[in-house]
Amino acid sequence: MPGFSFASLCVRLTLLVLLAVLPALALTFYNAEQARQRAVTEAQASAQRLTRLTASNVAQFVEGARQLLVAISRFNRHDVVGCDALLADLLTQYPHYANLGVAEAGSDIFCSGLPLSAPLSAADRMNLSTPTAPRRGLN
Repeated sequence: MPGFSFASLCVRLTLLVLLAVLPALALTFYNAEQARQRAVTEAQASAQRLTRLTASNVAQFVEGARQLLVAISRFNRHDVVGCDALLADLLTQYPHYANLGVAEAGSDIFCSGLPLSAPLSAADRMNLSTPTAPRRGLN
């Protein structure tokens, strides 16, 4: 039974093949790592672009809502028919809102973009009364 020897032809051919293949294999692994790094960098850049775009869209939405609230806050309490018509028109311009309404603090909603089937009170709605509550500092 022949033993292991570096002098045998089979061992030398195997070593020769390994020496020929190892650099190509190492280059393949290196290129794969570089491609992975590029993909990670591109994914991070894409995520940052998407985040900036989303932040910009949210800022535009908030500014539009602020302007809409300022305009609604100037409605005349005594012109209910005109107020309803104006809110109905605004509702067509701002389709992402389900309805627009105006209420005095702690009382019924007196103006609505959509017809109300029954009087609706704003007194029991925390989200409608909270903005009039005094603000507390974070100190």
